[in-house]
This record gives sequence, C-alpha cells and structure tokens, in this order.
Amino acid sequence: MLISDRPVLLTTNAVSTRLWMAGLPEAGWVLTPEAQGRGLATEAMAVALAWADSERDWLRTFCILDPQHRASERVAEKLGYKRVGVVQWNNTETLVMDRI
Repeated sequence: MLISDRPVLLTTNAVSTRLWMAGLPEAGWVLTPEAQGRGLATEAMAVALAWADSERDWLRTFCILDPQHRASERVAEKLGYKRVGVVQWNNTETLVMDRI
C-alpha cells in the first residue's frame, strides 16, 4: 500500500546518554501525519524491539514522550512500556516510560 511519496516512518533504537537512563537503549518513533493511526509505529517498533532483545539481554529499555501525546503513549503501552514519571528535559515536561 502506498501511503505517500515521502518517508513515513523512522524507528530508532540507540543507547542513551541521558543521565536517568545512561547506557540503556532508548526506543523512538516518528511518523508523518498521513501514516498515523494505522498501527505502523506499533508494528515497526515490535520488530525493532524483538531484534534488540535477541541481540542483548537488556535489563530494561526506555522511551521518552510528550506527556500530551496520548497516541504515542498508547503505542508504548502496546509494546510493554509502563510510566516511570515526568521529568524536565530541555525545559520541557517529558514522559519517561520503561520496559523491563
């Protein structure tokens, strides 16, 4: 299915240097508006996390989100993430979630 002639999904899985989760993997996803609401982020991140889990036995992984962006929070919950809390990061409230 062609959604757009532009890239619609970016997934990342990198080792974080943020103080509260230093050395642990941080998952992230970004979709263009036309790709949102189709389950693409959940599907892609499930594959990325399965790969990450098979490569190394991480104690936990993190994701950080805008606390007002409920759609991303729902994606994180479907992937097994739970709320840790809200922190100030770059002068912005940021929701931290982890997956153990």
